[in-house]
Amino acid sequence: MTKVLLFVVMAASMGCAGGAVQLQTPRYTLSHPDFWKVQKVAQKDGEPTVVSIGQYGDAVIDDGAGSMNESKRDNYESVTADVEVRLYAWADPGTSGDPTQEVAKLLDLDPDLKLQQAMLVADNPPECGVYPKKQRILGMDQMPLDLVSRPGWRTIIVGGKASGTLLAAVARVEYQQDIRRFCHDLSNMRVQLQNLLDGIVPKAVAPAPAVEPAKSP
Repeated sequence: MTKVLLFVVMAASMGCAGGAVQLQTPRYTLSHPDFWKVQKVAQKDGEPTVVSIGQYGDAVIDDGAGSMNESKRDNYESVTADVEVRLYAWADPGTSGDPTQEVAKLLDLDPDLKLQQAMLVADNPPECGVYPKKQRILGMDQMPLDLVSRPGWRTIIVGGKASGTLLAAVARVEYQQDIRRFCHDLSNMRVQLQNLLDGIVPKAVAPAPAVEPAKSP
């Protein structure tokens, strides 16, 4: 499926009458629905592009005879948490390691993410009854790194490489004590993260010129 067709399907499924717009950075282009909120655009390596993905529209019937369920606790569609996705890019170091592990090391001390306060999510038993699945990034399927901090964030990190670029995507939602709402938000985050990753096209970046050794006088 082409990316143009993909976003047509996304828009139709979300009831979105708007189109896709493009975001440009030195290392990639991101196509996304126009109702996503771009809070920051990276200007150089190591800076994040920050995108907030919320619901399209806010007309929700949550009271009276027209509400979806008698109990508001069951109306999770009306309280779906916004998903924050941060995209980071660097020059590909040329190593053969797992891209997700490589970007996790680069992001470990990021003061905004506070990853040192998070724990790995155990996969046995599977979280919310669903085993971890690979995310497709820059044309390759990569196993994400699943982290959680309580209180704090449920975070997904995935890395990829293409066209001389090492790319990191960090998606997160606020941690919820209500397990049913937590699982609802987690499922939505995984879907929205893949939607975003499908809209990224790397730019061909020329490698830095080799530095010649200094000549003896």
